[in-house]
Amino acid sequence: MSSEDTPNQRLGFELDTDNPEFIRGFEVGALNARLRIEEDTFSQMISAASYEMLRRMADAAGRLYRADLINDKWMNVTVYPRGYVIKKSD
Repeated sequence: MSSEDTPNQRLGFELDTDNPEFIRGFEVGALNARLRIEEDTFSQMISAASYEMLRRMADAAGRLYRADLINDKWMNVTVYPRGYVIKKSD
């Protein structure tokens, strides 16, 4: 992913605003839904600005996660099922 990629490009459709806080809220809401609905491991790319909310939501949902920084704007997050134990190779 290049640093020029935007949330709109990742979504596949245009949001009707360029407001960064609205876009972050939209992204965090989608991630929160996945944390609560999906029981298996999943990966999702998020903006680095959303990391603190990921941490709070994952803790509240009882889920472990791994966040790998791609560049200064983006990270790939892997969220594990409840009860999962992260091994050193993960």
